[in-house]
Amino acid sequence: MSNEIDQQHVTLHGTSSPMFDTNNNPQKDGYVEVTKNNEEIFNDDNSDNYLKYNSNYQEASDLFDEHERQMSEKETELDSLIQKKGEEEGDVDSDDDEFDENDTTEVGRFKERGEFSFRAIFVGCLIGVLVGAMNVNFGLRTGWTQGGSIFASILSIGIFKLIKPSRPFTKYETVITTTAASSAGTMASTAGLVSSIPALKLLGTTYNVGELYLWAFSVAFIGVYFAVPLRKQLIVVEKLRFPSGTATAATIKSMFAQGYETVKKARVLIAASVSSALYSFITFLVPLIGEPPMPKILHDYGFTFHLDPLMIGGGMLSGPRATFSLLLGAIVGWGILAPIITNYQWVTGPVMSYSGARGWILWVGVAIMTCDSLVQLLFLLKILWEGLVSIVRRVAARGSGRTIQRHFGERVILEHEQYELDNFLIPWYYIAIGLVFSSVLLILIGHFMFELKWYFILLAIPLSSILSIVATRSTGETDINPVGGMGKVAQFVFAGVAPKQVTTNLLSAGIISAGASQAGDMMHDLKAGYLLRVAPRKQFFAQLIGIIAGTLTCIPIYKLYDTAYNIGSSSFPAPAAHAWKAVAEVLSKGTSGLPQYAVYGIIAGAVFGGVVALTYKIIQIIRPELSQYIPSALAFGIGMIVPPKQSIAMFIGAMIFSVWKYRWPDSNNKYFFAISSGLIAGEGLIGIVLALLRLAGLKSLVTITYA
Repeated sequence: MSNEIDQQHVTLHGTSSPMFDTNNNPQKDGYVEVTKNNEEIFNDDNSDNYLKYNSNYQEASDLFDEHERQMSEKETELDSLIQKKGEEEGDVDSDDDEFDENDTTEVGRFKERGEFSFRAIFVGCLIGVLVGAMNVNFGLRTGWTQGGSIFASILSIGIFKLIKPSRPFTKYETVITTTAASSAGTMASTAGLVSSIPALKLLGTTYNVGELYLWAFSVAFIGVYFAVPLRKQLIVVEKLRFPSGTATAATIKSMFAQGYETVKKARVLIAASVSSALYSFITFLVPLIGEPPMPKILHDYGFTFHLDPLMIGGGMLSGPRATFSLLLGAIVGWGILAPIITNYQWVTGPVMSYSGARGWILWVGVAIMTCDSLVQLLFLLKILWEGLVSIVRRVAARGSGRTIQRHFGERVILEHEQYELDNFLIPWYYIAIGLVFSSVLLILIGHFMFELKWYFILLAIPLSSILSIVATRSTGETDINPVGGMGKVAQFVFAGVAPKQVTTNLLSAGIISAGASQAGDMMHDLKAGYLLRVAPRKQFFAQLIGIIAGTLTCIPIYKLYDTAYNIGSSSFPAPAAHAWKAVAEVLSKGTSGLPQYAVYGIIAGAVFGGVVALTYKIIQIIRPELSQYIPSALAFGIGMIVPPKQSIAMFIGAMIFSVWKYRWPDSNNKYFFAISSGLIAGEGLIGIVLALLRLAGLKSLVTITYA
């Protein structure tokens, strides 16, 4: 499921005053004077000495900070001199040459800069593993996943600034790193680990690690092959914004312009990650720290303070609109409907069980989410039509014998220019061979390992290609990839062609959403590469390598969480999986198995979700400045599925972000993304360790029970 995150651009500020002279000796207001003053303080019994010491200590700290800033700026200047010298000698190319952005032939845009390096790929895969761990954890808790490009750019640049290699790490290498990292992180969504796979698990169908590996590798690459043919039209010709890709390129350029701030930002990210991991470990041993006792009536309905770094960081990234909608959904679902349902005995089980009120309000939340997704797709029909028309035009141009350049009013490419350009673009036969291989692999694995009829897979693949056009255009214009909505459409389609076949419904929809998820992710990376003039062919290979790395790690992490915590429990409620499961059940079995009166809740939820989503889209068109005040129906529905404590934690994170932005805007602009991502990353990593400790038998030192 796609996220509704408001991506933050990185703003770097900083000035420095010299603390060292030209011979690198300290100025007279430097460390020597401060040290002398501090020695006098320690030998004096004056009652004001403590304040004086603190003042001088702060001065020393500021001076040390200035020293680091100046040294880093000197290193940045040295890197620039090396770059300039390389350009003069012809060893290094500059991207500052004049280039006509309206020239869609792309002749002269790409140069060989050595960006496809081992270190760029290696670090990208390592960061991608971290992003994948974050997304498995966060996705199973909230139903959506995070993009990893900006996180990867901050962390990779900061790492190389800290280790200071002899050959400076370049912004072109950073693009390769972020491409590998984001493609690895996306595998949590592409492989269906937060949607179709846990949905099948909730229905009683489980797969071992080997089977999940086969499934993931069979669906992982299709979206890449769907995205590449769309690159020319969407990025080069139409120049769609792709906000996350544009933000990633802006972040990379900004961070290379300010060496000191880059190091500081990386340190902040690492500090936030370590703090989050340490806090999560402590709360694992002593849960009362992270979830203090509450009155029993509130606890029974899930209203507790759950001070979870991952959820707080996710709330900071998601923003006030989404998190307020989550909280509102929790209040309506758990605070109003659940007591009514329990009081009238429409269900018989405990409130937090699926045989109790939770199993009733789940259907209302799913109905809201489904109708929101369908309304969102309704407004994307124009995008789908434009995408199909553009493809037909390009095919017609080839069939008529005209060059694509002349058809689109571009200048004719000379033979030697075309030869040079072909070295940087992705050949068509790469796509043809890859698509045929992936399709055959998917048919074989799906048919023999997962009992999917081969003709259903043949239907799913072209349907996935069509919906990938919607996904890429939607992300290009709005930054939202409607994977969840497209999954619901696929479920409706396969409910018609394969009635009463729940497994076929979920896996076929998983194939379609996998293609859309990976295609949307790759287009953001290609947009960043286009802006920074990195060859698409190199990004293509980085994408493939990242997918392999992400698949190898996301699968065991998913199985680890499932074994240690049981996916679907309060620890990992998997709201997206519940939505997929519920839709498949209703489409396959009808409403006979629903709890008492739940069908009326579904109708009310569907009407509410459709009206709220429609209102939001209309307001977004006629008065876009007011759209932020319309609740998110999708988040509202999720708030009715996940335990209220998670919605509360995310709302707290959004409030922290809002106060921080209002009170200290400069600090917020600099470090917001580093801190929020660090909070998620720290718990994402330590969560793996805690799951292993849980399986090993380690339990909390202190527990609390409610009579």
